Amino acid sequence: MQILCFASADFEERNWVNAQHLMWRLAARHEVLYVDSLGLRSPRPTRRDLGKIARRLRALARGTSRPSPDRRLHLLSPLALPPTRGAAARRWRARLLAAQIERALARLGFERPLAWAFLPTAAPAIERLRLGPVVYHCVDAYEANPSVDRALILELEERLMARARVVVASSAPLRDRLGERHGDVRLMANVADIAAYPPPGEAPPEPADLAPLPHPRVGYLGNLAAYKCDLPLLAEAARQRPDCSFVFIGDTGAGETSTPLGELSRLGNVHRLGPRPRAALAGYLHGLDAALVPFVDSVTTRHSFPMKFFEYLACGLPVVARALPGLEGFLRPPHAYGYATPEGFIAALSEALRAGAPPERAARRALAEAHSWEKRMVEVEALLAEIAQ
Repeated sequence: MQILCFASADFEERNWVNAQHLMWRLAARHEVLYVDSLGLRSPRPTRRDLGKIARRLRALARGTSRPSPDRRLHLLSPLALPPTRGAAARRWRARLLAAQIERALARLGFERPLAWAFLPTAAPAIERLRLGPVVYHCVDAYEANPSVDRALILELEERLMARARVVVASSAPLRDRLGERHGDVRLMANVADIAAYPPPGEAPPEPADLAPLPHPRVGYLGNLAAYKCDLPLLAEAARQRPDCSFVFIGDTGAGETSTPLGELSRLGNVHRLGPRPRAALAGYLHGLDAALVPFVDSVTTRHSFPMKFFEYLACGLPVVARALPGLEGFLRPPHAYGYATPEGFIAALSEALRAGAPPERAARRALAEAHSWEKRMVEVEALLAEIAQ
């Protein structure tokens, strides 16, 4: 099968999301053209956004590329104008994008490929291209993301859903929300790349910047941003548990104009190590004693299923997580400890830190293995076969 993927992240991004994981695996059996993220908002003059623009311009000069000889995966980083409301600008954006993709499809010999779209901003190009069936894979309540034009994103999502034969949702709340507007919505909650995380007892060497930090170590893997994480709660927890090292691995404030860290940036037991390569993450997670999903209660988080949840469990870590609707059914000891209030967070953290026995760690690993990409790909291949009939 030939697949045209409108991704939610550039393929070269350091830490993979659904789009990269899924298309990398599909490209073992299918021809895939992976179109780097079209974005949801206008870029800002930040180092992160300017770096993305520079990478996009370099990639544009080389056309399509292949990241690996053992995958039938082709990458395209198109020149894409930001989403906008102006009718003339929207038509020009759609024509420019569709023309670039059309040329790439022709060079690769693709004819009416299946389109697998992760972002609503793919809708205008999909409407202009000669394609086969369309799958909309929704992993967020996109209209609630910071700095996006909510009305525009909802309009584009409606247009994409009108074209989609099947809608895939990454959480039960998303499935329920989208099911009110489409007749065929499938739940495929986020899963873990189990092979990237050795089981408890087979931990890789401890990273040099983690080793000096005293135990117990409590960690968060991901974007430390105010629209996702409860920063005041984390600061209060670090004050109440000065015996704990609070370790943050990943970007700070990605997607935000500013991130008010406040006291969190001044406490001596808070350690922001920054982003790390994907291959190094297992070493950091295995060096922790508990892991966090310290999300705020918002439209964004209430519709999410954090990818990090099963990655934490794969390393045998107890997870302290806000009681999100998407995690309902998973927040049970010894796997995870849910909370709804600041007091509940402290209590859940204390309980999690007492649950480090080998049988408990093995139980967490077993739950993660039941939610692996290997199992997910069986479902995805079955869906593709169903669509192809």
